[in-house]
Amino acid sequence: MQESRLAFDIYEPCKANIDLCQYDGFIVFFSSGKDSTACVLHLLEQGVEPERIELHHHCVDGFEGSSLM
Repeated sequence: MQESRLAFDIYEPCKANIDLCQYDGFIVFFSSGKDSTACVLHLLEQGVEPERIELHHHCVDGFEGSSLM
């Protein structure tokens, strides 16, 4: 089984020179807001092919009466 690799470690300070080509894909939790849109645009500007980016939509506002929020 191949080990998954993340582009960053939340416990490690961000490094400016990350080689994005070494990763098979990128998952972006996408709400269509400014932050998630900026994340996708940044990946594209860094040369990541759109086919390697997965957008996982999630509703951040919730629903009235929902027990999830």
